Amino acid sequence: MADFEPSPRVPAGTARRRATAGALRGDAASDPSGQVIVFRAAGELFALGIEHVREVTGTVARRGIPSPPAPWVTGIASIRGELMPVIDLALRLGHPPSEADGQSLMIVGVGEEQAVVPVAGVERLIEVEPGQLRPAPAFAGEAAEWIFEMDEHLVVVLRPEALLPGSLT
Repeated sequence: MADFEPSPRVPAGTARRRATAGALRGDAASDPSGQVIVFRAAGELFALGIEHVREVTGTVARRGIPSPPAPWVTGIASIRGELMPVIDLALRLGHPPSEADGQSLMIVGVGEEQAVVPVAGVERLIEVEPGQLRPAPAFAGEAAEWIFEMDEHLVVVLRPEALLPGSLT
């Protein structure tokens, strides 16, 4: 089990207001400039700001649930006695489920809300400079916030709120 702590240079919960223009969404959003965790899920590379990844772990007790609130809420997991929803990132992003996802589990959180997101693996923890980030275009979907290039791959930085059950409302 690996715990990740935010860098002292990147205050947890760093936020900035983005103006509504073109493809930008006008809500307050996390600015992932600083440290991000790059991970593989649904056959692609994604990232989340380090302040939203509470933990990366292996297998935990989990099971399906009857009548989930959304197709991408695929179950429930117990992490040290706390019950959390399991989110299938591939389904959340409109892809078919990925058999490779689930080798690692990321505990993603915003405020008090948390969820378990099975991923194929964590690639690395990197420092992303603000100049590397480009706002995700509207056609990238509402879960995509930023895009940057890494080793000739495009990495989509996800809005952590879009991965949590609160995004159902």
